[in-house]
Amino acid sequence: MARLRHPNIATLYEARLHSPPLYYAMGLVPGRQLDDYAHWRNVSLEERMRIVRTAAAAIEYAHHEGVIYREP
Repeated sequence: MARLRHPNIATLYEARLHSPPLYYAMGLVPGRQLDDYAHWRNVSLEERMRIVRTAAAAIEYAHHEGVIYREP
């Protein structure tokens, strides 16, 4: 995942996932959670659809690069 370069995917700088202490360091993405943002800004259906398309394009890019995305 560290090799991904996409404007809508946070950069992964470093990760240690095999032995304690487990961690990963990623670029900061400022802002609110999507559902909070949509409610706070009263986002229109068209804008919500644009946001979903943007996220889907980022996931498609990651899949093309061999990354399997799984929501826990």
